[in-house]
Amino acid sequence: MGPLVALIAFNSRLAVELRNVDRRRRALRGQSAAVTATTSTARNGRGEKGEKQNENLTAMLVGVVTVFIICQLPGLGIRVAYTLSRSSSLIQLDVTKLRYVNIASNALLIFNSQTDGQTDRHRQTHRQTDTQNHRRC
Repeated sequence: MGPLVALIAFNSRLAVELRNVDRRRRALRGQSAAVTATTSTARNGRGEKGEKQNENLTAMLVGVVTVFIICQLPGLGIRVAYTLSRSSSLIQLDVTKLRYVNIASNALLIFNSQTDGQTDRHRQTHRQTDTQNHRRC
């Protein structure tokens, strides 16, 4: 349960920072174009395009981790409830209903594994495109 809490905390922090960077970028766009270009190039040497690519990758990471957390939480809840019902006479669970909830939780896990596969294919496509673009230069 500790790693899941850490994932939620770090993912939340990343999402907040992405939002802050987006707000700062919009504020800089309100200034003159020359000042914005100079500021972003001086910061990392790649300009605004490289920064935007990094932010897109970070946003994709936040999305993947969020889907992972959403898909894992029901299974965790089922396991905690089942363990508590077995160790305590105060909590009584209907095993039949628990089985149906477990099936739904397993469907979420399958969805999560499919989403991870889509992300891997997306990364491979980007690598191939980047490699082809570098060869043309």
